[in-house]
Amino acid sequence: MPATAEQNSPVSFDVGQRAVLRELETRAERAVQNKASAFETMHAATVAYRAAEQAVEEAQRALTSVKDALALAASLNKSATNVSNGWPGAMNVDVLAEIFKFSAAADAEDKNLDQDAPNARQAFVIASVSRQWRAAALATPSLWTSVQVDYYWDDLRDYLTLMLERSRVCALDVYVLSAPSKNRGRTGLGDVILGKLLQRTRTIYVHFSSDELHFATSFLALFQASMPLLERLAFKFMAENLEGLRQIPPGTHLLTQCAHLTATNVNCLALHNIRPDTLPELQRFSVHAPITDDELQMLLRTWPKLETLQVAHIISDIPPLQPSPILRCLKSLICTSKQSALPYFTVTQLPALRDLSIVCSESSFTDLHNFVNSVSQCATLRTLTLISDDDGTFSMLLQGLPNLSSLTLKRFESDGAVAFFKRWAGNTLRNPPKLEHIHICETSLSADVLQTLVSFISLRHTNAVANNLPVLQSLSISDCAAHTSYDYGLPPWIKSRLEQLVPKLHIDGGDFANDV
Repeated sequence: MPATAEQNSPVSFDVGQRAVLRELETRAERAVQNKASAFETMHAATVAYRAAEQAVEEAQRALTSVKDALALAASLNKSATNVSNGWPGAMNVDVLAEIFKFSAAADAEDKNLDQDAPNARQAFVIASVSRQWRAAALATPSLWTSVQVDYYWDDLRDYLTLMLERSRVCALDVYVLSAPSKNRGRTGLGDVILGKLLQRTRTIYVHFSSDELHFATSFLALFQASMPLLERLAFKFMAENLEGLRQIPPGTHLLTQCAHLTATNVNCLALHNIRPDTLPELQRFSVHAPITDDELQMLLRTWPKLETLQVAHIISDIPPLQPSPILRCLKSLICTSKQSALPYFTVTQLPALRDLSIVCSESSFTDLHNFVNSVSQCATLRTLTLISDDDGTFSMLLQGLPNLSSLTLKRFESDGAVAFFKRWAGNTLRNPPKLEHIHICETSLSADVLQTLVSFISLRHTNAVANNLPVLQSLSISDCAAHTSYDYGLPPWIKSRLEQLVPKLHIDGGDFANDV
């Protein structure tokens, strides 16, 4: 049928064009909606997958822990068991309860308070194996003492209520994630249940949320309460919390009712927010905030049982005017600032010191030099950790550490590591004579570093054998890949050559290049 004039008119063309555009726009909008829907579905699936993956890992760890406990108990409780084909359902409930107690105790002992979260699902996994296991689990309060308080959980209140009930009167090990830095009441978790939790807490690690901290409404304010069972505590603050920490009202003191506290890392909390005289049993203390020399002297005099001390910057315009007390129990001193705490001590004031960690700098070199030479030798020191770069001068001090057995170099750049080993080889190759272990970590591994390291160890090995001295027993290189600024595969000969020189070798954090 031939087209009419009307059909061919510009008006008809515009109408058709608009119709086509509307259809295309509709399709585009639908595509965008489908994309968003697909993304939401993918995101939900990813979250579900990660949750399932975490659940699998936790279940596997729980199963491994129980299997280990069963294997140990089998040899100790044969008379009390009636095992049929190894199926745990045939085991006496009382024996199962004892096994679970052992499992819970072993799990608690293995935890690093600053790093390891308790396995919050382990007890639930054990209780779901069978009716008999559930009965035994519910009859074992110590199995329910590892508590994870994750503020992202929807059912946190119900979970805490259940854990408090099932653990009965046992002391608790608590790991808090995303603790409210402000407005803790908005989480729906009231102070009543938190008070019950803290009353029974034995160890606690608190990782605060990355919000501006408002002390009065934060989780931190709860530590003004009585915690009669508390033995170990560690805080982890975020950068966003720091200004709020500085705004804590004067006269506010935390941890004043924790008389049994023996180990604490207060992180960036200022020392004036605690009262050392209320913590008479303290043995391990760590602080990242600057402290004054008066505060340092005060805590040293207040804590005679101190075994480990970690301090950062010490605010002082003049050298210490009064000598520090003799710390007969202090075994480990960790200085995390370029201005070390060594000027406040002499070797005779730290008769038990075995472990020392310092950040390399001109001032800390002088501090260590004066410390070592305050007597003829520092004979008690066994391990030394040097952090950040050094031009090799620190190796000159090793001759004053005759009983040093372990040396760690941490966070060195390539040039600094090369300079250190070259100067060590050139000046004091034999010292320290009892060195058994070298650990290199978080250090940039270049070809020059590796070659210089192998050459140094070879020279030291040859010298030790020729002079009938102890040879190096172990070398470990770890966590270095992330600190190497370029893609560098470890040469294939490195491992085999080092194995010729040291009996024990551990290398991780880097890939070996393929043999060619």
